[in-house]
Amino acid sequence: MTQVLDERRRQIIAQAAQQRAVLSRQVHDLQRPLDLLNRAWAFTCYLRAHPLLVILPFGLFAFRRPRMLLRWFNRGWLAKEIIRKLFIR
Repeated sequence: MTQVLDERRRQIIAQAAQQRAVLSRQVHDLQRPLDLLNRAWAFTCYLRAHPLLVILPFGLFAFRRPRMLLRWFNRGWLAKEIIRKLFIR
């Protein structure tokens, strides 16, 4: 009986080692996209902590070209309404 259990234990250990190797390769393949995602998230958190870095360029753009800003605002509003009507019911 113990020989059967020992053999089963060796099979389970070998299977676990094989699964760890496969998982390691899969995680390695995802490392670059996850790093990029992490950097994007850190940048988003930075911008949330420093809102003037977002507001200031738009303010300067509005001061320099108010008509173009109004045109882009209208396009954005239209896109928002289309998305809202398509996805929110």
